[in-house]
Amino acid sequence: MKKFAKIYILLLCWSIGTIAAAPVKGETDSVLAAVNGEPVTLGEILPSLQDREFRLRSAYSGKALEQEILKLRFRAVEELIDQKLIVADFNSKKLYIPRQELENELDRWGNYIGCHSRKELEERVRKSGSTLSELRKRLEKRMIVQIMRRREYLLAGPPSPGDLLRRFKEEKKKLSFPGSVELALLRLTADDQKNIERIKNALSENPAQWDQFAALYSLTPGTNGSIGVVELDKLRSEFAKAMKKIAEKKIYPAVKTADGVYFIKVLKYTPPRRAVFKEHAPQIKKIMENEIYRKCSAEYAQRLRDGAVIEYFFPVPEGVKKK
Repeated sequence: MKKFAKIYILLLCWSIGTIAAAPVKGETDSVLAAVNGEPVTLGEILPSLQDREFRLRSAYSGKALEQEILKLRFRAVEELIDQKLIVADFNSKKLYIPRQELENELDRWGNYIGCHSRKELEERVRKSGSTLSELRKRLEKRMIVQIMRRREYLLAGPPSPGDLLRRFKEEKKKLSFPGSVELALLRLTADDQKNIERIKNALSENPAQWDQFAALYSLTPGTNGSIGVVELDKLRSEFAKAMKKIAEKKIYPAVKTADGVYFIKVLKYTPPRRAVFKEHAPQIKKIMENEIYRKCSAEYAQRLRDGAVIEYFFPVPEGVKKK
């Protein structure tokens, strides 16, 4: 087992410093797993992982990088096993993809990577060490997987209106917003009635004097007194009682509390938002459709796996489970 582990680590860590290099034939032919006797090789998973492995190298190093790459490649092996089983199921049902649809997909993929002609795409693929024929085969397999998973989703059916309403009721609190205010405060002691009255009168005549008083009486002297944003349902009760009608730039004077007398200024106001089923139903429907699709896809792959013979020729990386 230790010998297999060493071989596996050597194989799965291959190309760590050769992102753009063409694969070496002997190494990429290495068999990592087999499904119903069909091999899963290192060369099959590497092309789709190069960008993700590059990003991993920006975030990790040393042993941590090695482990993250092992996990990434293990998941790629699992995905490839699912793909092979789905393609076999597609073929067993004698289904097919019209040639023109495949060619259209090839053109769409070329446009996505910035190639505006077949000749340009063919040149890009050739430089990557592959061929247009190999790319066409990979795209065909990807289309088959999408078709078969979509087929399972259609059999399960989309969420019903009743399902949407139940989910809306469950999520209503999260979808609603109580409103918020950004506040600035001045605080004086309750026995400082002379200054309380002075500030009250001055601000009543000229609210622009706020910053002048904030320099002396704010909770953080030298600022405009801002304490940040507070949701309306989390306002202390004395403030909420005084601020029944909220408007930006409005000043609420001489609010009495147990720890002093406050002057409150609303710097910014975001009104409450109540969840409405008609407004949120499309968003909820999309979320539920994605959940159903993922569930059907997982169950479909598992059914195929249950009827297959799958062999692994390496130990599972730490922290990862086989399907």
